[in-house]
Amino acid sequence: MARPGAVPKVVANGEAIYDSPITFASARQRIERHHRPYHRALTEVLDATHRRFGGALLVDCHSMPSAGAPGIRAKGLKNVDIVLGDCHGAACAQAVTALAEKTLKDLNYRVVRNRPYAGGYITRRYGRPEEGMHALQIEINRALYMDEHRIERGPGMAELIRHVGKLIKVLTELDLDILKEDPKWLPKAAE
Repeated sequence: MARPGAVPKVVANGEAIYDSPITFASARQRIERHHRPYHRALTEVLDATHRRFGGALLVDCHSMPSAGAPGIRAKGLKNVDIVLGDCHGAACAQAVTALAEKTLKDLNYRVVRNRPYAGGYITRRYGRPEEGMHALQIEINRALYMDEHRIERGPGMAELIRHVGKLIKVLTELDLDILKEDPKWLPKAAE
């Protein structure tokens, strides 16, 4: 059945999405129609990619509210443009996270890792680097590309699109051996 968080009840600023609770039947229907088919399709794509290339990288992009967004506590977001979440190295090869971080910093973004977002459900579920399956969550500060008060595109949208395109290009050109099922890059267990 539904797990906590499978059907959100509030938006980022804590406001309720619904005027009254949704029914169990409605929640179940959403999970059956949307959640499960989405994850089934995502699993198929990742498995096919892994079979073809020996590894796979899932990039899970999100927008995060800025520290100045209506109703948002700072959450440690002051002076942060992008948060890279790799579950503290458990979901993605460090070399991939480092490459994304360097690329974004070279584009003059203020980048931090794993705080306040270390990786959500997708990152935790699909990131298994020891099996050649890597997941990197990228949280982009909405203040870079939109007016959060009016919920409208801002003047930074075009530049952000160009920069995300550069990041994608860099990530698609990385050495595939980094993604392969090869635990040599993993830290050795303490003996």
